[in-house]
Amino acid sequence: VSPESAPTAATRRHLGGGVRAAAMAAVFEPPPPPTKQPRRTAPLEEPASAPRRSWDEEDLPLPSGRRSRLYVWRRPPARAEGWGAVMLCLHGAGDAALVWAPVAEAMASSRGPAGCSAIVAVDLRAHGPADAPSDEAAEKLREDLSMERLAADAVELAEAVSEFFGGVDLVLVGHSLGGSLAARAAQAGIRRAPAPLRVRAVVLLDAVEGTAIDGLGRTAAWLKARPSCFRSIEAAVEWAISSGMLQSRAAAELTIPARLCWDEATGGWRWRAPVAEASEHWRGWFEGLSETFVALPLPKLLLVGGVERMDGPLEAAHMQGRFKLDVVPHSGHQIHEDRPQDVARSVSTFVDNLARQRAAFARLSAA
Repeated sequence: VSPESAPTAATRRHLGGGVRAAAMAAVFEPPPPPTKQPRRTAPLEEPASAPRRSWDEEDLPLPSGRRSRLYVWRRPPARAEGWGAVMLCLHGAGDAALVWAPVAEAMASSRGPAGCSAIVAVDLRAHGPADAPSDEAAEKLREDLSMERLAADAVELAEAVSEFFGGVDLVLVGHSLGGSLAARAAQAGIRRAPAPLRVRAVVLLDAVEGTAIDGLGRTAAWLKARPSCFRSIEAAVEWAISSGMLQSRAAAELTIPARLCWDEATGGWRWRAPVAEASEHWRGWFEGLSETFVALPLPKLLLVGGVERMDGPLEAAHMQGRFKLDVVPHSGHQIHEDRPQDVARSVSTFVDNLARQRAAFARLSAA
């Protein structure tokens, strides 16, 4: 690889470090057809331009002493009057905080929820630049991605984000694994004594226990068929579209780079998150999710791409009116990347209705 073809310093800062071969779990997606990678006879290509930035980045200190990078989409003050809650978004396995950018941009606009002052996202353990794995032992890495560890991380993140914004209320939003973590963090947080977490609502995107567990075989097939390395960012984006991983090119150009890291050893772009090495935990990520979600004594919203994604317990609970269900017709798993406007509209309506209910209750209490 020629020196001029290697990543620039600016690109490295945006995409983060890390040199470990990794894999991500694209749960529910049918495996892509095997693709032959072209022989590396041409020099590597640089991205034509750095991805546009509509967010701020903040350093978030955590109670455990760890630090996390916080991606923040702030709403203009004139559009964030009222409740002032913060929406904390947790991504799925193998993804990154910036997969929320398409939805966050829509929700930070005038069409977003009036009751929210900001939309924030964080990288889960071993998924972001600050936690990029290097030479940790495989056993330690598997332990890091256990549900027990990830759920504890989610509670810690929720507490830190609330305090970062001055002790505000939180709406926890999660996709796939992130949805499971949002439900478990809410469950643990509201029970915590003497100071419960200020979680006021939970939103899950395509996070259904039965469907997720049934799809684990397809996850393994996806990981086996997926290329492990790309000669350029553009090649990775093209593969994401052609394989059916993502349907929106605009989203892919923004979110695929965040999932990759530069590997000096091979001179290519590799997947950042070591999800394949944690396969023993995949089932545990989702077991008990439906029961946990339904039992939460909070307003709840579930978004799915079709009613066929529901499992039996969720179907029964929805018939009893125990949570709100919205369907955003979509054949893929990355519903928030492919249909950001629809997802933003659904979540915004849910949060705005909740804000109006809180305001009405406050008026009644004051009368």
